[in-house]
Amino acid sequence: MVYPWSALSLLAFVYAIALIYIFSLSRKRIKRFYDIDTGTIAIAAAMVMVLFFGFSGIKRSAVYYVVMISLLGTMGLALAADIHHFRHRHPASVLAHLGVFVLMAAGIFGYGDKKSAHLTAMLGESYHEAVDDKGMRVELPFELNVKSFDIEYYPTKLLFKSSEGRDLSALVSLPKAGDKQGSQDQGMEIQCNASKSANMLGQWKIDVLEYYDKAVKFPGDEGWHEMSHIGAEPAALIQASNRQGESVKAWVACGSFVFAADSLSLTDGSVIVMESPVPNRFVSEILLVDRKGRHSTHKISVNHPVSLGSWHIYQAGYDSSKGRWSGYSVLHLVYDPWYPLINAGLWIILIAALVMLVTAGRRPQRTFTGLQGLARRHDLSSKSLRTANANKIHYKP
Repeated sequence: MVYPWSALSLLAFVYAIALIYIFSLSRKRIKRFYDIDTGTIAIAAAMVMVLFFGFSGIKRSAVYYVVMISLLGTMGLALAADIHHFRHRHPASVLAHLGVFVLMAAGIFGYGDKKSAHLTAMLGESYHEAVDDKGMRVELPFELNVKSFDIEYYPTKLLFKSSEGRDLSALVSLPKAGDKQGSQDQGMEIQCNASKSANMLGQWKIDVLEYYDKAVKFPGDEGWHEMSHIGAEPAALIQASNRQGESVKAWVACGSFVFAADSLSLTDGSVIVMESPVPNRFVSEILLVDRKGRHSTHKISVNHPVSLGSWHIYQAGYDSSKGRWSGYSVLHLVYDPWYPLINAGLWIILIAALVMLVTAGRRPQRTFTGLQGLARRHDLSSKSLRTANANKIHYKP
């Protein structure tokens, strides 16, 4: 079911709930449809279906929709009762029922309007279409162009490798891009802490003489040079010395799909290598042009999407073999016109939790009516009031 039928169905559903609640005021049997027992049964049925079918296959079952509509109807009738008797209800309870109802209604009736697609966008090219999970083209109401892509890495690490090839320990985290280069004054004494069996390495002092976040080494070069060239990766000139006065100096680099790796061989047969950079955050800079010709530039990363109308664009991946030099960016696009309603439901639930937290421990003020209220206003017991009523004694309210 898609828009506008989904929205009309929701309005009809709310109208039906209002009519059923009005009829329940004069027919007590109808109240059983939204009492605690009915709500418990509906919630238990939904949980059982999730346990047996799982979240992936449950939405394909017609029974699932019957159970969820029943649960939503029970929640709607309970919310109608809360609104009708608002003075006698706890505000947090009313807000919680309202938030859950809005959230469930948007999820159930808006499910058919949701679209999902992915796009492998080459840098510098413009796109007007994406592809869904079935391989069908999805037209986008805007033009998308990935201007650039970059990766922020965690600090690069140097590793000891024994003569048998086992990784023994991390030595030192090298600086990030933009940090100052290491110098001889920044030498650090590192002791291998893998196990007692690895004491053959002894104690080594590691001096980081130079460090480049983007370095290259062309054929014939003796060392690595700082350059922002395709395939450039971190490289460090390090010096290792032990207590016996032995000292070794060489460039260490993790290498890339263009340049080979370099390592430092120690006098005891062990080797110091550089660990491949571990991505911390990868970012795409995209240009969006809507149908009115308005341009907007955004940076997106994992868990930090950008929205344009009812479309949400997420960073999903890149060419992992090339890392920061990836020639394309993988984007995930979601169309969800019901998202504002879902967001409103979540905010209402959050407000309900805050109200419950603030009012916790307070006894609700009860409102007494009829004979009980008259007795309390005149400070009379219920027995005295019944006696006075039998003897036709009247008290002014």
